[in-house]
Amino acid sequence: MKHIVRLINSGLVGIGIGMTWLGIDILQNQFFKNGLETTISVKYFLFWLGSSFLIGIFFYFASLVFEHDNWSLKNKSLLTFSFVLVHG
Repeated sequence: MKHIVRLINSGLVGIGIGMTWLGIDILQNQFFKNGLETTISVKYFLFWLGSSFLIGIFFYFASLVFEHDNWSLKNKSLLTFSFVLVHG
């Protein structure tokens, strides 16, 4: 149960970060259009929302490596780096 709550929290943190980037993207588009009104489709918004949630969950799984106390920091870092490199 603890892992499920942490998994959902990581996904929600990912949504927060992703929505920040979405806001920056919308603001940049608005300024490049000389201040004209910018619209966003529901499909585009839901794509950002879902992908941000999945990225948050992905980094939760990548951080599980650091819960092993008997591994060296070098091994933990290399394993996390390779996991992110292969799956990212």
